[in-house]
This record gives sequence, C-alpha cells and structure tokens, in this order.
Amino acid sequence: MSGKRKASKEPRSASKKVKAGGKGGSSIQPTISSFFATKPATEAGASTQASPSPCPSPLSGRREKENDANTGNGSQVPQLTGLRDVGREPLEAAALLGGVDHMDVDSPSPKMKRSRRVPLIVSEDEDEPPENPRIVRTAFAKRTNAGRIMKRTEIYRYNKTRLLSEPIGHNMSTPAVPSAERDAMRSKFLEKFTIDEIAPVDPEQAIVHEDGSDGESEPVTETRLPVSRPKGSAIKKTPASKRKPQYTPLEQQFLEIKAQNPDCLLLIEVGYKFRFFGEDAKNAAKELNIVAYKDHSMYTAGIPTHRLHVHVQKLVQLGYKVGIVRQMETAALKAAGDNKSAPFVRKLMNVYTKGTFVDDLETDNGSFEPRSSYLLCINEELGKTGDGAHFSIVAVQLHTGDIIFDEFEDNHFRNELETRFMHIQPSEIILTANAMSDITEKLLKHLCGTVGATGDAIRVERVKDMFLDHSTARKALAEFYEKPLVDEGMRQDDGTILGVEIYSQALSLPRRIITCLAALLKYLTQFGLENVLRLTKSFSPFASVAHMVLNANTLSSLEIFQNQTDYTEKGSLLWILDHTKTKFGRRLIKKWIGRPLVQIEQLQQRIDAVEELLVEDAKENPLVRRIKGLVCQLPDLERSIVRIHYGRCAPSELYNTLLAFEKITTSVTPDAADRFTSPLLRRIYAALPGLRKDISIFRELVDEEAARKNDKLDLFRNTSKWPEIAQLKENIVEVEEDLTNHLRDVRKELKKPSLAFVTVAGIEYLVEVPAAQAPTVPKSWIKISNTKAVSRFHTPVVIEKIKERDRFREQLTMACGSAYQDFLRQVADNYEQLRESVQSMATMDCLFSLATTATVATQPGYCKPEFVTDATVAVEDGRHPMVESLIGDYVPNDIDLTNDRRCLLITGPNMGGKSSYVRQVALIVIMGQIGSYVPAKSAKLGIFESVHTRMGASDDLAGGQSTFMKELQETSDIMRVATDRSLVILDELGRGTSTHDGTAIAYAALRHFLTTIRSLTLFVTHYPILGQLEREFPGVLRNCHMAFHETEEGGEGADGHAIIFLYKLTNGLAHKSYGLNVARLANLPEKLLAVAKQKAAELEFEMEQRKQENRQRQKQRVFKQILAGDAPLTQQSPIVRQLLEDHNGD
Repeated sequence: MSGKRKASKEPRSASKKVKAGGKGGSSIQPTISSFFATKPATEAGASTQASPSPCPSPLSGRREKENDANTGNGSQVPQLTGLRDVGREPLEAAALLGGVDHMDVDSPSPKMKRSRRVPLIVSEDEDEPPENPRIVRTAFAKRTNAGRIMKRTEIYRYNKTRLLSEPIGHNMSTPAVPSAERDAMRSKFLEKFTIDEIAPVDPEQAIVHEDGSDGESEPVTETRLPVSRPKGSAIKKTPASKRKPQYTPLEQQFLEIKAQNPDCLLLIEVGYKFRFFGEDAKNAAKELNIVAYKDHSMYTAGIPTHRLHVHVQKLVQLGYKVGIVRQMETAALKAAGDNKSAPFVRKLMNVYTKGTFVDDLETDNGSFEPRSSYLLCINEELGKTGDGAHFSIVAVQLHTGDIIFDEFEDNHFRNELETRFMHIQPSEIILTANAMSDITEKLLKHLCGTVGATGDAIRVERVKDMFLDHSTARKALAEFYEKPLVDEGMRQDDGTILGVEIYSQALSLPRRIITCLAALLKYLTQFGLENVLRLTKSFSPFASVAHMVLNANTLSSLEIFQNQTDYTEKGSLLWILDHTKTKFGRRLIKKWIGRPLVQIEQLQQRIDAVEELLVEDAKENPLVRRIKGLVCQLPDLERSIVRIHYGRCAPSELYNTLLAFEKITTSVTPDAADRFTSPLLRRIYAALPGLRKDISIFRELVDEEAARKNDKLDLFRNTSKWPEIAQLKENIVEVEEDLTNHLRDVRKELKKPSLAFVTVAGIEYLVEVPAAQAPTVPKSWIKISNTKAVSRFHTPVVIEKIKERDRFREQLTMACGSAYQDFLRQVADNYEQLRESVQSMATMDCLFSLATTATVATQPGYCKPEFVTDATVAVEDGRHPMVESLIGDYVPNDIDLTNDRRCLLITGPNMGGKSSYVRQVALIVIMGQIGSYVPAKSAKLGIFESVHTRMGASDDLAGGQSTFMKELQETSDIMRVATDRSLVILDELGRGTSTHDGTAIAYAALRHFLTTIRSLTLFVTHYPILGQLEREFPGVLRNCHMAFHETEEGGEGADGHAIIFLYKLTNGLAHKSYGLNVARLANLPEKLLAVAKQKAAELEFEMEQRKQENRQRQKQRVFKQILAGDAPLTQQSPIVRQLLEDHNGD
C-alpha cells in the first residue's frame, strides 16, 4: 500500500518542482501551433527515436478552446514552466495534473469524472533542444500490480538534469511520428480550437462529420494538410466572419428539422434527455431557468425526460409553439439494423400551442387549462362602404370537442366581435397572414392582452395560404369527410355511407363558414388533431333562438364572469352559482350563465328539475344521494374521451375513465327514471345505464395493475386479438431459457455446481468469480466489472442472447403500442354514446349546483320564480346576490315593471344605492332565465330576449374613443338591437359633456326608448328636469329616488347637513345629489369643503334669482296677451295653467 501511495504522489510533487524552478526563466515559450509546424527535411530524419502520442488526438476526445495567449501569429509569450494543460481553465488543468475530479462541461448539470494523467510530448529535433516542452493530454501509464512504475512512465518523470541537457524522449525506443500524421493532428487541433462562437449558422456551408457519430462525443473532423512554411513564420488566422461552422450529425438533423419548422421551439430527444439547440437553447434557458452552454458548433441546453411535460406546459403557456422531436429507433434495433453506424433517425412527432395542447405527456395534474382553451379562427371581409365588415368565425375546444361557428355584420367599433371574444375567451386565434383592417387589428391587439381572468395573453398565429376560396375549401372538406370513411367501410343500417351524412351537415354551413372551417382543418392537420372536426354533432351556432346572448358590455357591467375590481371570479355571478364538483360540470354551468334560456318550456323544465332535487334530497332519496355522491368522484371525463378519440390517452387515464363509466352505468337501474316527475330528470336517469355492456367488456380486458403503471406490455389480460404479442413474449421466454441452460455449461467450465448469474447495477447475467481465479477463465469471456474480491464476466453466448432478447423486447414494445392504439379506436367508436353520458352527468352536476345556491345563500329567502309570457318584472323584496354575499346586510327592494309601466326614472344622492338597485334587477332576470332560484321573497318574471346595460365611465384610447364618445356609442348599439322584449339599463347618460348638452341628449334618448323601442327601461340620472316626462307619459314612466334622511349638523367648516342613506326605492324626484357629502366621506380637506360649500350656496342663490326673473317676465307676457285679447281666460287654457303653477310654486 505504501508503495502505491508513494507512486501516486510523485508526479504531483514533480510538477510542483518544475513550476518553482521555472519561475525566473527568460526564454521564449513557443506557441502551441509551432509544435505542430512541419519540420524541414533535415529534421525529419533526426526524429526517428521520437515517440508518438499513444492517443489519436492530443485532445483525448474533449472539446477545448485554444488559449488566448496562443492565438497570436508568432507572438512572444512568457515562458511557461512546469506541467500545464494548454487551453483549459485553471480548475480543470489542476484536475488533469493532480488526478482529481473535474467538472464535465458537456452536461448542463455538474457531473464529476475521473481524469487521466498525461505525459509530456516534446520537440522531436535532437539538434535543437526545446526551450520549454509542450504538455498535452494522453492516457496515463499503467502500473504493475506491485506498484512499481513501468519503464515508459519512468521516461516522463521529472529530471532536472536531463531537462537541461537533452530533450525528453531522447532514449525512447518507440518509432517516430510520421510527418503526415503529425500534420493531420495539427489540422484537427487548429480546426477544433478556432470555432467561432459568434459565427452565423449557415446550413448550406456546414461541414458535416462523416464518422457516423450522433454528436454526443468528440466529432472527427476531416483531414486537411496545411502548406509547409518556414519555422517561425506567422500563422494566418481565418477571419471569424469567413470561417465555416462545422456541425455534428445531430446538429445537422436539428438544422434540417428547424428549416422545415422555423416557428417551432424544438426539443430533440437524445438518449435520456431532451435538448435544445441554437437560439432555441437561449430562449429555453431564459424561460425555464436552465443553463445554455456552447457545445461543438451550437449553444445547447437540456432537460431530463421525466420533466418534459412540466417544461412543455410552461413554454406553451408562455405563448411558444413547441415541437417534440423523438428518436424513431432504439439502440437494440439500431445495432441489429443496416444503419448501426449512422445517427439515430429522428422525426418531429408532436407540436403544441396554447389552443392545441391536449396530450397528457405522461401526467394529467389538471393544472394546465388556460381560459376556456378555445382555438378561434377569424376571417374578415370588408364592406363596400363605410368601416363596417363581415366576419365569419369557427371556434373549437380541443379538450372537449365543442365547435362554435357564426357569421355576422359588425359596425365601425367591432362591438359584435368583442362580444364573441368575451363569451368564447379563446386561448389562441388564427388569422390570415395579411393584416386585417386597422380597426380590427387595434381591437384584437387590445383583446389579446386583456381578455380572461388568468392574466395570460392570447396567442396569435398568422398563417399563409390557409384561407382558401369557397370552391377550393369545399373540395378540401369533401376529401376530409368522405375519403377515410369510405375506405373504412363505415355504413349505417340503411346501407348509406356515414360520411355522406356528416359531410352534408358541414356542407349546409354558410359559405364564409366553410372557408373558415377549411382553414382550421389545414391548421389542425399539422398537429394531428383534425379528427375533432368529424364530430359534427358537436357543431353549434353561437347565437340561436333558444338562448339569450349577453353582449360584452353587459358581461362586464354586471360582473357575470369576473368582478371589476381585481378581475377575479370572486364577487361575480359565476362565483355565486358555481357549486359544481366536476370540471365538465363547471364548463357547462359557465355556458348556462353566459347564454340564458329564452324558451319558456325548456326554462320551466330546468327550474322544475331543481325544485324536485331540492325536495328529494331533503327526503334523502337514495337515487338522488347516490348520483350526488358519484359526481364528487368523477375525473374530467369530457376531456378524457376526446383524448381517447385522438389516440393520445395514457393507459392509467384510460383505466380511470373506464372505471368511472362503469360506476355511472351501474349506479342506477333502468327503471330509476320512472320514479321522477321532472321530464329532464327522467331523460337523464334513462340515459345513464345505456353503455353498461360495452363498458364491462372493455373494463374486463384491461389489467388494473399494469394500467396504473402505464405498462403497455402486460396491459391486456387477453391478447387473442393481437397474436404477435403472445409470439414475442414466447420468444423472450425461450431466450431466457437458453440463458438458463447455458448456466449449466458455465458451471461445468468453472467446476462450480452452485454458481448462479448475478445482476449488478442493472447489468444482468453476470458470471461472478473470485479475483484470484479471474486469470483462469476463458479468454473469450468479456470482463464487465470487478472489485478487490470478485470479477464479473459475460460469456459470448450471454452477450449474443442478451442482444437477441433486447431485439425481441423492442419488437414487443412496438407490437403492444400498436395493439393499444387499436384498443383506443375500439373505445372511440362509442364516442357519441360516451359523450351523451358525460353530458347527462354534467347536467346533473349543474342542477345540483343551482339547488345548492338556493340553500346556502348568505341571506335565506331564495324563491322559485314564476314565469309568464309578458315582459314583466314583479319582485317582492329583491336583493343583489353578490353584494349580500360579500357584506351580509342588504336592504331589499321591490320591483314593478310591466308593458304598461315600463320605465323607472331613478334619482337620488351619490352613493345612495342607485347602481346597485338597477344591477339587482338585471341579475334577478338573468338568474331566473338560467333556471336558478332568485334572491327575493317572491318573483314573477317574463321572458326577455336580451339584457343591455350602459354603465360606468371609461375611455378607449386604443380605439380612439373618449369617455363621452364611448358612452354614446354604447347607447347607439343598444338602440340598434333592443326590442320591446329587452331590459335596458342606462346609468347617468350624458354626464360626459356640459350640463345643457348632457341634459338634452339624456332627454332625447329616454324619450326614444319610451316611444320607439318600448323596452323595459331603468334610467338613472342626476338631471331632475327629466322628471317632466312623467307628465308627458303618465303611467308609463314613474319618477323614483333612493331614500335618504337629511339631518342638521353644526360645527365650523362643516357642511351643515348629514346624509343617512336608507337604500330604499321611493316615489318622487330627488332635487339634490349631495355631492359635498360624498366629498366629506372621501376625506377631502375641511378648508376645501368650506370653499365648495360657499360656492355652492352662491350658485344656488344665483340660479334662484334667475328663476324668479324668468317667472316675472313670463307673467308680464301672459298678462299682455290677456289684455290684448289674444289668450282665452278659461282654466283649461295653457296660459292659465302656467300662471296657476307659478302661483303655487311661489
């Protein structure tokens, strides 16, 4: 042991001595390039005793850069004494010299590898001793078992006398390095260490290495013989801009795939990692907080395979288009194939964006579902006159298979397009490569950054040559719908081809919709998701006669999906009504809230179902309790069956899906529907047991343990449908039996009857013998590993059989994957029935949610509304559903609106509750038409076609609209679409301009709604003069105000009045708004309030004087008319009535 320890320390001490001894040297250090320079002919003959490097390259397969001190053209550098590894960082050089561990720079994460000792290689010219020998890295000399240093190692040991008198290697008996080989080594060295890190990547000028490596080890560059030049001449370095980059086969593969997919951020599968290259590596490092480093000719970064889904989800959510490039062959099959010396074959297998991310990627934690995940395709056709445009849209939700289409005319401000954005809330939109109109582009830019509660921006994909003309689009759809179905022979019971029926449904769509649908088809084809468009039963128009469409302004003003404070769900109507337990139920309740029913029959069925569930749940009906408990246990079945349809469902998810459907189909009996009176509940309970037989067959075929492990090899209990699986498993068993039989021969060879194969570090079938007997084993055995006590070998038979078994295993994996895809197709054949069952469970989840809303309200008193055919809102003690849930104490108010009493003019002090009251009315109407109980003591509601609101004050700088302009534009839009069955809310119309103009506009608008549109209208204003319309429209318009109590207060600087808000709607006008009271509540300075009070009194006094003067002038004019005989003196005449009113006023 002491001898070995001493031998291992000697090179280190020697290096220290050399370093110390050369500290004061003044000789010139030759450059690393001059070492490889071609020697004159006279020198070649004198180098016969020089020793070549035992390794083919002075770099030993490592990627290095030439030291900056050696890149000059013949420049003089300080003498380098002692042992040094040229071109390496100090830490790594120390590791090479001292035998310590060093960091592996080829890995994104630090890895420690044992470096090898290096000998010295010096000048081969005996007549001219080198001033300082060069040191390069090579294999360390072997030692004998006794710890003695071998003769070849002794040559390289430090000897100060010999170093000064003769070159090292003088007495070496090894042959000299040929000149051609030395030139080749020099060429390799220069090309390796002169890679320009900032040189542009040019695939056309790439030099591809022909070694067949995959770029993961040191590439072998092509040999170039340099031109001989005299000793000491300068080396001309090629400018960085003209130097050609050199790519490994792996890098060349990346460049080829990147050229075909320039917009994708590519992840390349390399063994147990996925790697980024080039600019993709830099972008990934920035977004994922990983390291990008230079490797060969490109920057690269890597992630482990098991973290692929995490990083892909993050990149997709950030808006990137991510491509997954996978290896198409395994090591075992490649070794047995014809291309075993070529790089692995790789292919772009998956592409993901926000709207197309449907793969589980080995996991499904439910954390990634941005917005509603709709992919929206928009096409615009400009009108012939004005700024109007005709739009066609098709939106597909790939997670659920839902498809929405619509075409519509839009005005200058694109309000209709904004409304559809607010409802659909897409995660990605597809537009033509050509820019749309300026107005549309501005709106899309604004919406793509603000729509949705998650805060992430919408991804925009601009495509070329996808929006085709109508005839070409029609032809593309015909080929898509008909050809595959005809090939598969899918026919209906009457013999007609099913594709004809499906295509006829698509053909019946409007012309512009067909163009948009064809563009969406071409886009989805590159992701392999085009089959979702075959589900034509999922097609639905955005606007239908059965639903009310709430426009974008109404959704925002009434806080339907998110509040207006922090834009979260809390405090919205969705927050009040959503008590669903499943993800597919949550998606459905959101549709119900955004699209209330307008057909009284459907509405009555839904509200009756909620009532029956409340009653039966109170009675603890086992049928209701069983379904209610089952809903809480279901996974996202809607998303799972779509992934089964795509063929992208993992075995564990498939098993959970089948298990869930088995619970659904067995939870109720076929006669359970007869026990309910609600038609909706009867239909749901009748549909649930429909697939019991098919689900049972699928469920029994799958092995539970293998499915939960995602093991496709043992997934099926019965493989009779796929005989190749059984055959391959039998072949593997035979190989393992041959290995067992071979063990008998090994026992005889070693004369050990009890010998058995061992497995160490995952290596199987090792023959383990004591270290003392290792020399006696056959020479054909391959030594795999050893310790001090034992050595482990593989026999030739074992090696051959393991290779054969690995080939069978790879073939079995492929066969099982093919069988699994075939099984998914069998399950997907029942997609429509499975989807109906999911929809039934989603409806039950939503009905339970509405029933829960009626029972867990903060203030009890939710009631079932009574629906009538007339436009009526008659509510007793109505309340605002969100406000009462947040503050707990809410003052109820009655509502009385009919066709005859269709307008309320509401005035009152600031902060008196006017806006809350009108919102309360609109929310009760919407909740009623959703099918929910409403927060009131009693309610009689009519069926409204639409609800419109104009509330709040905000500008639209991006759209070029001021606050007042936007206010009037919204009012104009309401006037254009409102009918006599609409509920209209106008809050403080006209306040954005001067008092006279605002009053005039408000007066004219209110009069228009009363006389022309005749809708039910709630008009909030601070202009009391509008109350005169009550006399003009008696019974139709009623003046109201929010009650308050005014008290006297003393104190210097005080307003002198205190306002107590009663929040109760009362008849009559409020002639003051009491703005100073709000100013005091806002904690404005007392001095400011005093000045404001004084100025208000002056203005009131001045206004009163003007009124008195006007009255006097009017009286004088009337008397003159009477005296002249121009006016009759009857009490019914207008002149006399005016005098009487003025007299009463005085």
